[in-house]
Amino acid sequence: MLKLLQKGYQGKVKMIYIDPPYNTGKDFIYPDNYTEDLHTYLQYTGQVDADGRKWGSNTDTDGRFHSKWLNMMYPRLYLARNLLREDGVVFISIGDTELGNLEKLCHDLFGEENFIASVSRVAKKTSNKGTHVAPSKDHVLVYGRSADLVPPFMDVADDEYKSRFSETDERGQYATVGLYQAALDPRPNQRCTDRVP
Repeated sequence: MLKLLQKGYQGKVKMIYIDPPYNTGKDFIYPDNYTEDLHTYLQYTGQVDADGRKWGSNTDTDGRFHSKWLNMMYPRLYLARNLLREDGVVFISIGDTELGNLEKLCHDLFGEENFIASVSRVAKKTSNKGTHVAPSKDHVLVYGRSADLVPPFMDVADDEYKSRFSETDERGQYATVGLYQAALDPRPNQRCTDRVP
């Protein structure tokens, strides 16, 4: 679909939101074949010698978990970038597994200077998944075609919210807040407020 849009919309799109597969280890629903065969990959990455013998154990999976996903993403992001206006912006949802790799890929495609933000957002309030930490968030990477041409992302604030920003410095109004922030679902017995003698 992105290829079809190139002819009529190249350089004309203000905003793109992409919600790709998060590379959870399952097969992607996209049937594209952007990757080389395993033997070529092993030679290219130096995991086999000139006779095709493997240098170490478990080389069938080393690097391929991420490279397959990145090879699927690269052409899509490249085409998406071409659709953006000079002041256009792309938002890409991603989980923890590929966050670092996607950021490097986007730095390559859009340029580090066009990185705008990495926003963490609550994806679900509770979860019994995960081995060490229950996953409850995902991320949105934000890149501009030319970040210096992208206006600030702001919304109109109501008077009640504005009243919280009662202090002022050379950059404008601000509020001083404590480091403790209430949990997503606060409970009365969640933390002790009594001092221990």
